[in-house]
Amino acid sequence: MREALGQLPARLDHVDGLIEAGVLGGERATAADVQIAPQIRALSFFDDLRPLIEARAAGRLAQRLCADYAGRVPPLFGAEQLAPLRAG
Repeated sequence: MREALGQLPARLDHVDGLIEAGVLGGERATAADVQIAPQIRALSFFDDLRPLIEARAAGRLAQRLCADYAGRVPPLFGAEQLAPLRAG
């Protein structure tokens, strides 16, 4: 889990870059948009991760394409587990 959380900032950077390049997030949703956006939206259900995700282009894409996709997971991770996210 620590490794996956540590990789999350870089993976979100990659999605943000694809949005900036116009590969994702266009006027019409592509197959890639509808595969990636719900996964990011599901990650944003975690209260611990939501601030990191919502502030990014990837988070805005997920919200736009999956606005009705709702859920919430209260804080779950400890400070040690979230440390890789803060370092990223």
